[in-house]
Order: sequence, then C-alpha cells, then structure tokens
Amino acid sequence: MKQYIEKLRNLHEEFFKFFLFFITLIILVYLFPHEGKFKYEYQKGKPWLHETLYATFDFPIYKSDLEIETEKESLKQEADFYFILDNEIGTKATSSFRKSVLSFFKDSLETDIPLEKKEDLMGHLISEGVDCLTDIYNTGVVNAEEIENLGKSHIVIRRNDGFSEDAEIKKIYTVAMAYSAAEEKAADMPERLKSFFIQSIEKELTYNLRFDKTKTEFEINEKLQQVSPTIGKIQKGEVIISTGNIIDENKLKLLDSYKIEFEKNIGKSGNMASLMGLILLVSVVLFTVFLFLRLFRPDVLSDNLKIAFLLLLIVLFVLLSKGIMRVSQLHLYLIPFCILPLIVRTFFDARLAQFIHICTILLIGYFAPNPFEFFLLQFLAGVVSIFSVLQLQRRSQLFNTSLVVFITYSVTYLSLFLLQEGSITNISGLNYGWFAGSALLTLLAYPLIYLFEKFFGFISDVTLMELADTNNTLLRKLSMKAPGTFQHSLQVANLAESVIREIGGEALLVRVGALYHDIGKIVAPHYFTENQTGALNPHSELSYEDSAKIIISHISDGIEIAKENKLPDQIIDFIRTHHGTSTTRYFFAMQKTNFPEIEVNELDFKYPGPLPYSKETAVLMMADSVEAASRSLEKYDEITINLFVDRIIDHQIKEMQFVNSPITFKDITTAKKIFKKQLMNIYHVRIAYPQV
Repeated sequence: MKQYIEKLRNLHEEFFKFFLFFITLIILVYLFPHEGKFKYEYQKGKPWLHETLYATFDFPIYKSDLEIETEKESLKQEADFYFILDNEIGTKATSSFRKSVLSFFKDSLETDIPLEKKEDLMGHLISEGVDCLTDIYNTGVVNAEEIENLGKSHIVIRRNDGFSEDAEIKKIYTVAMAYSAAEEKAADMPERLKSFFIQSIEKELTYNLRFDKTKTEFEINEKLQQVSPTIGKIQKGEVIISTGNIIDENKLKLLDSYKIEFEKNIGKSGNMASLMGLILLVSVVLFTVFLFLRLFRPDVLSDNLKIAFLLLLIVLFVLLSKGIMRVSQLHLYLIPFCILPLIVRTFFDARLAQFIHICTILLIGYFAPNPFEFFLLQFLAGVVSIFSVLQLQRRSQLFNTSLVVFITYSVTYLSLFLLQEGSITNISGLNYGWFAGSALLTLLAYPLIYLFEKFFGFISDVTLMELADTNNTLLRKLSMKAPGTFQHSLQVANLAESVIREIGGEALLVRVGALYHDIGKIVAPHYFTENQTGALNPHSELSYEDSAKIIISHISDGIEIAKENKLPDQIIDFIRTHHGTSTTRYFFAMQKTNFPEIEVNELDFKYPGPLPYSKETAVLMMADSVEAASRSLEKYDEITINLFVDRIIDHQIKEMQFVNSPITFKDITTAKKIFKKQLMNIYHVRIAYPQV
C-alpha cells in the first residue's frame, strides 16, 4: 500500500495536467450552445450533394435579414411624422399685432388726416394683418431644418384641442415663407403702411409647429412590430431540396429556415444527448492538443504553467467569440483571431502556434455562422500572420502583419463571394469594415505580449532585443566598471551564439544570457584578472579561501543585481548556472599545495550551482570556460588550441556538469569544432597545411 501511495505522490504533476485539461473542458462545454447542430453543410450557388431532404415537421419559412430590413425601411418611409401645433402662439401674435397698429396710428400718422379716414385705414390694416397671421399660424410655422430631410410629402398635425389632420409639407410655412406671405399681403398698400405692416408681421413670427418625436417613434415601432419574420410554411413530408439541385436564393431560404427549427427541436427534445456529443467533441479536440504536445513539444507538456497559458488562450478566444455574437451590432469577424498565433509564436514556435490556432477556430466554428467561410478566412489569415512575423523583434513588424492580414481577409472573402453569388453587385462593404477593424486590433498583440511576459514569466524576442542593446543602463555600467569583463562577455556571446545556431536552440536567448552572465563582477571588478591592468594582484593579500569566496560571490551578486534591474528569470538562470557546481581550481590547488597539513574542505571552493538545465545554459558554460581560459595560453597555434578546448570541455563532462541538460555528445563535438575555429580566428592562428 505504501508503495502505491508513493507512486501517487510522485504523479502529482500529471494529476495537475489532467486537472488543467478537465477545467478547460468544463469551461468550454459551458460556453458552447447546448442545442444540437444541423448535420448538413451547404453553400449558396453550389449543388445539394446530400440525399433528398424531406421536412420531418411543419416549419415556417423565415425571411432573410435583408428582406426584413428592407421591409422595415419601407414601413419607416411610409410612417406618419407627427407635429404639434400650438394655437396659443397665433392668438398672442394677433393680439400683439393689434396693439402695434393702434400705437402706430396714435403716435405716428399725420394729424391732418381726417378721423374717419384714420379709422378706416386702421381697421383695414388690422383686418389684413389678423387675416395674414391667422392663416400663417393656423397652417403652422415650422423650423425648416425639421422638415427638409423627412423625405415625405405630408405630415400629421396634432392641435392643442385634440384634433389631428394631414397637411402637405409644401404648404406649411417656414419663417421665410411667412415673411413672403406678409409682403404679398401688403403689395397694394402705401409705402409707409407697407413697411410698417411687414415689419409688424415679421416681429410676430415664431415657430408654433414642433416635431412630436415621442408620438412618431411610437407609431413607427407599432408598425415595425407588425413585420412578420416569416413568409410561408412548409408542411411535414414536403421536399425541401432534391439531390443535385442548385442552392439558389429560395432554396437557401428553405434550408436556413429548416436548420433553425431543426436545431430548436433538438435543443428541446435531445438536450442530454446533445450535451454528451458536445462533451465528446471538445474532449477530442483537447486530447489532440495533448497528443501534439506529447509528440512534438514534450518540453511544453512538462511545464504546467505553459500548458495553462495555451489552454487559457483557447478559452479566452472562445469566450470572446461567444460574447460578441450576443451583441447584434457587432460581427464575429471583428475579433482579431490572428493575435492568438502571433502570441503563441512569440513564446514558442510556428508549428505549435498554427496548431493551437487551428484547434481554436475549429471549436469556434462549431457555433459560428457560415462555419466553412469562417474557418477558411481565419485559417489563411492565421498562417499569413505567422509567416509575416517569424521573429517578432520590432514593433513595426506588427503594422506589416496587420496590413497583410487585412489583404488576406479581403481577397479570401471576395473569392468566396464570387463563387457563391457569381458577381460583386451585392457584396457587403460592411464586412470589409469588420476585416479592417480586426486587422487594426491585431496591433494589440504587442501590449498583450508584454502582459503575458509579466504574468507568466515568459520572454519574447522583443524583450531579448532590448536587453541585447549594449547601450542599456546595466550593460553600460558593466562596460565602465569592469571593461575587461564586458569584452569577455561579448566574446562569450559570439562563441555561444555560433554554437547554438549550429546545434539548434534559441540563439538570441543565449546571446543575451552571455552578455549578463558575469554582471555580478561589477561589485568587485579588480579581483578578476580580465579587469586588472597593473602588476598588483589584490588576491596576493588574501587567503585562498577568501579569494575563492570573492570569486564565487559574483554568482550571488549577479543574481541580486539582475533582480534589482528586473531581468527575466530566463536570463538570471544563465547567471546561476554558468559555473554549475565546478570548483575554483586555481585557489583549490594552491591551498592543497601550500598547506598540505591542513585538511581542505572542497565545498569552500565549489560554486553553488545549479547545473545547466538546457542546451543554451550548457553551451554558455562551455563558451565561458573556453574563452576565459584561452587568455592564459602561452602559445596560440592550431595544436595548442585544439588540445586546450578538448581538455576544458572534457573536464566539465568528467565533473558531470551537463547531466541535467538535453545536450548530446554530438552537440558537444560540434561545439568543440566551432570553439576551436572561432578561437583561431580571434588569435589569428594560421591553419597548418600538410607538407607537399
């Protein structure tokens, strides 16, 4: 029993992997629609390749979205527009006009005119003005801007007394039209009375007709609610479409209607069976992801954090797709699906990025409208986005990717539309707007990469390029305080990068790791030979144990400096491992030679480790040791360098420094050859040609 418990305890990593996949399965099944799916695939303009389809139940024929929208627009055009006429404004205007006339005749008219004549003129002026204002305000004065874009010939006027009447828009007064009516009324008057009359009428003009938005919208909504979504009915047993028939507009409408009702019926009658099918479908896709990782990326499968990251991306895009489909104003094509392969490619490789992208769009294609069109568009755009950014090292690359993605979407959609419709007459420009939005949103990949780096502890090529810049603060500090170490780091970077490019690995990562591996020497640079310029050696005043401690301490000092400067953990690992658990051989040997009577504790002269764990860290250890030791050679020729490189690396193998890294003997042999060639180039060694 104890043996079984011990086995279970050792399998906790595998249990956690299973837990991650299981939780992903539960979330995806919850997000997916649980009703069944119509089992037939079809496209407009293509022949029906399945068996003759009969209706298994009565179902209505649904209008297309375009038909419903056209019908609604037509009803909106036919709907009445209501205006409210305020009678009180006209009454007040005629009263004010009378007062103006009385004041005018009392104060301004010549006194030599007989009283009877004045009264006749006054009465005539009041009568004409009241008639003019009454006609204007009974008809209505409206703001010209409220009626100029109505697109109608008449409106409905609602009066304060509760009565409504139709009115022709062309007969309704604007302020300009009312002013013209006053001028026409006063055409035969004497000049002085004419001027007074027109000015008095103009003074009384104001809007008494205003748009009744509430009533108008209510009436329009009442009409729109009467729009039927169906235009007929198919009886059970009727033929929907026969084998070989071309799917034209009418057949497409029948198939779409049958599909809608079919999936509704399955959702009602076979919910449990549909749920089981959905669970199996998602399980198969996730199991495929697991198999891919196991066969092709076991390094990713061994890291639960990386598995969680990949599964999280799948869930996030399914969740985003499900959410945006619930917003009627938005389209699924607005989602920047190309961000998914871009992010995965940034942290892993192109093959894994494409596979995760395919699995994700396959899952989303289950509930996406026009699944074949959706899958083809997203598959091609995803492939193109990966190819356009094989190494994401500059922000400008994403702008190029965005443009290429938009072109891919546009051309693919156009080709599908031409195949289905046979012309571009009715092509939707709105879809190109969604494609443009998706392409622009692809630029969000850059900030998302930064966030994922911080949250999951990953490192991207963009970050590595920034760290590799020798003008950044930390490397400038190294070059100023420990110039010898800085030059040594540059040489190590060149050596290690050359090897990794040959045996396979992340060349940029090993280069950056090499640049920072000795950053701890900033603390006490003069204790390291490459920084000593004079004859005085500070170690001559120290015991061998103290000297060893100072030399070894550049590891812990480097780790501390790296953390203070927020270097990624992957770079700090190069600092930790570049000496492994080797010993400071010179001081250890000198201690034993000069003090044979004292028992030496080898641990006092040994680096703390850990051992290199990857090809990159193993190669850096070799390059560091080879480059540093090469400076002490007395003679630089082909034989000396060959023997020297073999001795250094063979000693590291003997000390078991590479047992935790996946580097092979073939890789090590290749590394030796490259080190020898590079060192001979550095020290200008001529190859010894055979004697003729």
